[in-house]
Order: sequence, then C-alpha cells, then structure tokens
Amino acid sequence: MGRFAIAFLIGHCCIHVLPDLPDVSYALVLLVGITLAALLRSPILIALALGIAWVWANAAARLSEDLPTDLEGVDLIVQGYVQSLPEREGSTVQFGFDVTTADERVPARLRLAW
Repeated sequence: MGRFAIAFLIGHCCIHVLPDLPDVSYALVLLVGITLAALLRSPILIALALGIAWVWANAAARLSEDLPTDLEGVDLIVQGYVQSLPEREGSTVQFGFDVTTADERVPARLRLAW
C-alpha cells in the first residue's frame, strides 16, 4: 500500500513541475500508459499514471473556471451578491462576488478588486 501511495504522489508531482498543463492530445499517451501498465500487471505504474490523471483532470477543471484572458481588463456588467467581506491588501481592496447574471460568460464566483 505504501508503494502505491508513493507512486501516486510521484505522478501527482509530475504535473506540478510543468510550466503549463499538457495539451489534451497527451491524454492518449496517458491512456496507452495505463493500458500498458494494466497489461504488465504493474500496480506501481498504474498508480503513477492515475496520479498524473487525477491532478491533470482537477487542474483542468479548476482552470476552466477562470476568467477568459480576452475579458481581462475589460469593463463588464454583472449582477450578483457580495460573498465575502472586503479585505485590504496593501493599497488594494478585494472581495468575493457570486454572479447571478452577466453580459459575457464569466465564472460563477469572482474575486473583485479596486
């Protein structure tokens, strides 16, 4: 069990050392790796591949919720509710905002600053 956990952790770390997430086309490489590990009946290689897949999927899901780069710095009209109290960080004040309606496709939760 310990070897399985360490292999999963190493797979987890493999994604974190990359400057960007791999392109979706590399999912085929990962699928071939998992298949090969299953054919070789190697639980260590399966754990390594599953660690990579787990972190990759979670990171991709998290990044899909970010504001699109073409909308950064653009004035948008959104309606919603203040989700958290304002926090001062240096000369900037930030707060969480839950969006109910918007002109553009924006994430459901924003971190606004002024």
